[in-house]
Amino acid sequence: MAFLLPDNSRCLLEDHLGNGSDAIVIQRGPHALKVPKIRPTAGLGEAERRTTGCTSKIAREILEREKQVYRRIGKCNGVAECVEIVDEGIVLACYKNVDLERYVEREKEVESFVKTAWILSAIAALRHLHHVSKVLVFDIAPRNFMLADDMLALKMIDFGQASIFPLDTDNTTVNDEGLTASVDVFHLGCTIYSIVSWQSFEQNLANSDWAVPPLEDMPKLDDLGTWGQIIRKCWTCQYHSAEGLYQEARELYPPLASSGSLFPNGWISAAFTFFTTISGLG
Repeated sequence: MAFLLPDNSRCLLEDHLGNGSDAIVIQRGPHALKVPKIRPTAGLGEAERRTTGCTSKIAREILEREKQVYRRIGKCNGVAECVEIVDEGIVLACYKNVDLERYVEREKEVESFVKTAWILSAIAALRHLHHVSKVLVFDIAPRNFMLADDMLALKMIDFGQASIFPLDTDNTTVNDEGLTASVDVFHLGCTIYSIVSWQSFEQNLANSDWAVPPLEDMPKLDDLGTWGQIIRKCWTCQYHSAEGLYQEARELYPPLASSGSLFPNGWISAAFTFFTTISGLG
C-alpha cells in the first residue's frame, strides 16, 4: 500500500527504509527520517475515508509524542541518535545493520562476549531512560533494537508508546494505566533471552492485561548460566526498575558503567574480560 509523506507527496520505494504500525522511515540524505504513516484517501468510500483519516491522525499524534521523548532523552549511548527534530518528523542516525530480531533470525550466532556487550548496552540504556529521563518505554522487543555500525552495542528505537513523567518522579512506583518500570524490565528480559538463546522472543504484557505469566509458561532458562538467573528475576518482577538490574550486572562485572560511561576501556576488552571471568577462562 502507498503512503503519503507529511507534505502529501508519495513515499518512493527507493527511499523506504522500514515501517511500523504508525510510522515509516525513509532515507533523507545520510540520515533516516521517521514520519507518521499517512494513508491516501483518494478513491475511498466515505466510511473508509473517515476511518483512514482517523488512523492517520493517530499516527501523527504518536509521532509528536515520540518527539517529546527524544527531547527528554537527549544523548544516550544505547538509544538511536536523534540528529534533529523537524516539523515533518524525527531525523535519526542511519545504521547500516538490521534490527536485532532480523539479525538473530538470519545470521550465524555471535560470540558470547559480543552478546554480553549487547546486553550490557541495553541494560545501561534502560537505566538511563528510567532514572535520568524518567521515561517508561513499554515497546521493548528485539525488533526495536538496531545493531550499531561497529556491531558492539544495541541502539534502542521506537518510543511512540512511551510515557514521560516529571523529573522528580519515583519511577519504582509510577504506574501509567498498567505500565510500570517492572513491565519495562520484564520486556527487556525477553530481549536478553533472545540474545543469549539466539531465538527471537517477545511477550507483550499488555496482551494479558499486564498480568505476568507463570515462570513455567515461559521459555526454559536452565542452560543459560548467569544471564538465565538475571532473566528469571526480570520475568518474576524482582527488579522494581532498571536500576536494580543495572546494579546486579555491575556487581557481576565491576567495570560496567559509571557516570554514564559504559566501558572506560572499550567495548571489546571489557566485554571479553567479563565473559572470560564468568566462564572461568581468565
